[in-house]
Amino acid sequence: MSPKCKCINSIYDKPAAVERACAFVTSPTHLLLCRNLKQNQITHVPGYAFSQVTQLERLYLYDNLIESIDQNAFHSLIQLRYLYLDENRLRSLPDEVFYPVRNLYSLLLYSNQISHLPVNVFSTLGNLFRLALHDNALTILDARSFHGLINLEELYLSHNQILGLSNSPFTFLADLKQLFLNDNNLTRLTRFDFIGANRLTLLDLSSNKISLIDDDTFLLHGDIEILLLQNNLVSRVTRLTFAGILQLQFINLQNNRITHISDGSFFRNRQILEIILSENLLEVLNPNMLAGLQSLQRLFVARNRLTFLQNNQFLHAPLLLVVDFSRNNISCIETDTFNGAPFMVYINLGQNELSYLPENVFQYTPNLYYLLLNGNNLETIGVRVFRDLQRLIQLSLYENAIFSMVEGALYGTTSLFYLQWNFDPSDISSGNSLICDCSALWLHRYIQEKGRRIETTVYCAGPPDLNGTDITALSEEHFGCGQYHNDVILCIELERSGSFWKFLEVSRFVNNIKFGKKCFTGYIHTD
Repeated sequence: MSPKCKCINSIYDKPAAVERACAFVTSPTHLLLCRNLKQNQITHVPGYAFSQVTQLERLYLYDNLIESIDQNAFHSLIQLRYLYLDENRLRSLPDEVFYPVRNLYSLLLYSNQISHLPVNVFSTLGNLFRLALHDNALTILDARSFHGLINLEELYLSHNQILGLSNSPFTFLADLKQLFLNDNNLTRLTRFDFIGANRLTLLDLSSNKISLIDDDTFLLHGDIEILLLQNNLVSRVTRLTFAGILQLQFINLQNNRITHISDGSFFRNRQILEIILSENLLEVLNPNMLAGLQSLQRLFVARNRLTFLQNNQFLHAPLLLVVDFSRNNISCIETDTFNGAPFMVYINLGQNELSYLPENVFQYTPNLYYLLLNGNNLETIGVRVFRDLQRLIQLSLYENAIFSMVEGALYGTTSLFYLQWNFDPSDISSGNSLICDCSALWLHRYIQEKGRRIETTVYCAGPPDLNGTDITALSEEHFGCGQYHNDVILCIELERSGSFWKFLEVSRFVNNIKFGKKCFTGYIHTD
């Protein structure tokens, strides 16, 4: 290339055949504030390449083929604030390559092939705020590599091959706020790993191979608000694991191998708003595990091995809004399971093994908007199960085996907008089996009275001539109830004791057809 060549001032969105960064640029390009050389075929940045554009504040060299940079490539760029070298082919960095750019604010080096950081390579970048080194080939970090970054707040190291942090690589990063170490090969966390970075607010350790977290790992990191540990191999959580993180608001432990969480494990994390424990191996969720979580709003425990929910399960988390227990093995919930959580708006119990719902089980959740019970083994729904859910908007019951819903079971759900009864109307046999006879007339009327204020997927499983028919498409005559004023009610005394009758059986004769079932259990005074 001729020493008198004139570099292209800027290239936007169009690749060009620029194979080398020019070493000499003539006037008036020294007035340029931004040079965009992205998406070219530059393979090397020579020394003093930008010596004639000393006022540059932004230099974009990303998405090229750069394999090497001369030690003096950025000489005289004392005003440079943004340097983007990402998406190239760099394998190493010259020791003093960034010495001249002392005012740099953002340095992007991600998506290269860098395997080693020289000692003090960033030592003059005292004003650097953001350093992106993700998607490289780093295996070991040395604290001296980050020496001098006294104002660094964001450090991206994800998608490397980092094996450990035992040599305290963040010792000099006193102002670091966000640290991304996800998708590396970390196996253990110790108290030495994050020494110096005591102002962290976000720590991403997801998608590593972490199986052990020492009890004092986070003892000096009380300012962490977001902790991401999903997709690791953690098996236990103790009372000391996260005890030092007093400002913790969000923690993600999804897809680990957690089998046990000690009582009070989050007792000191009183600011937590959301905990994600989905896709673990929990068989029991002790109510005392939630002790101290007075601010908790969202709890996700889907895809575990839980078999039951206890009474007062959420008593220690009075502000809970959302709980997800879907895809467990839950076969039993107690009448007082939701006691103490009056603000819940979303409960997901779908894809479990529930065959029965206690009457009044949702009496403690009057503010519930969404209730998902799909994919269980429910056969009947009692009259008081949903009675207290006046604000309920969505009720999902599909993929159960419900053949009977007691008359009035939905009368309390005055705000219901979406009733999911069947998932696929073309395959009624695999879900609920509602027989659209006289016993279902009340449900038809309930839906009709709501009119356009409700959407339903309720389809008949019988009689045969109505199989697969949308219940809203039927008239009352289809239910075969006749005229109620012609009904003859026959009460049979099954047992008499003193002046009381108990266990009455009521049979109704309608158009010479007998519909009989026990409709009352109790005592009736006869005096």
